[in-house]
Amino acid sequence: MAETCTPTRGISVLEIHGTKDEVNWCEGDPTAKSGWGPCLSIEAGFDFWTAANHLKRKETTILPDTAPSDGSVVQFDRHWSDESNTEVWLYRVVGGGHDWPGARGNMDIHASQTAWAFFSRTITK
Repeated sequence: MAETCTPTRGISVLEIHGTKDEVNWCEGDPTAKSGWGPCLSIEAGFDFWTAANHLKRKETTILPDTAPSDGSVVQFDRHWSDESNTEVWLYRVVGGGHDWPGARGNMDIHASQTAWAFFSRTITK
């Protein structure tokens, strides 16, 4: 699907993903070995939406490890453009599984608050 997807307008994307997710594999599953259907790797999906949205600016931040006992840390990658309200955010939970940060697994971020911040910022009225 990624090869034929040609969005006609910018689409903002938020991804929060554990590097040890055993359901939706970080490295992707193009042949659907997991039984959940084929999917791109997290990197390929992030790169696809960054290119499709023509985003030229980027920043990467390692967030504070406020809960060292959870066994994971969070890397935040943000791509955006000054010309649009379109952004692509990836919260890579290094060492995290198939969890909802802030409720289970990683406690350095709160997925619900993160989603609210993302949509509040990127949805145009």
